[in-house]
Amino acid sequence: MQESQLVSRVERFMHKNGYRSSKQVPLGAKRIDLVCYRPDMKEIIAVEAKIRDWRKAVTQALSRRLCADKVYVAVPKPNFRRVDVDLFLRYGLGLLEVSRDVKIEIEALQSTQIHVSLRQGVASYITDDAVAKMSAR
Repeated sequence: MQESQLVSRVERFMHKNGYRSSKQVPLGAKRIDLVCYRPDMKEIIAVEAKIRDWRKAVTQALSRRLCADKVYVAVPKPNFRRVDVDLFLRYGLGLLEVSRDVKIEIEALQSTQIHVSLRQGVASYITDDAVAKMSAR
């Protein structure tokens, strides 16, 4: 499975759960693999997907907490057993196991240090104007 396939499967899962999404959303010099949002909940979720290097995804995910309400890391099922679950729990990051289906293994905690301008920058790539004007809670 390629990273793009992983992202597409998570995107389908999020759509089934009422979210809209955008892929490869800029955040400074980097890009967020997938940004999902539900205007009715005023919630932005960032997802970083990695086939093998889940530790790199954790590092990326921690910075995404500055612009998203919740942040998840998606990994393919065959590599899931290598992941240090305690690290995700410690930092409040969510964890998605991806095969044909997507399973939420760890629910992400609400981000507590959202930077308003970063959030608005990410939201500006979302087509719904109401979402783009959201401010941090």
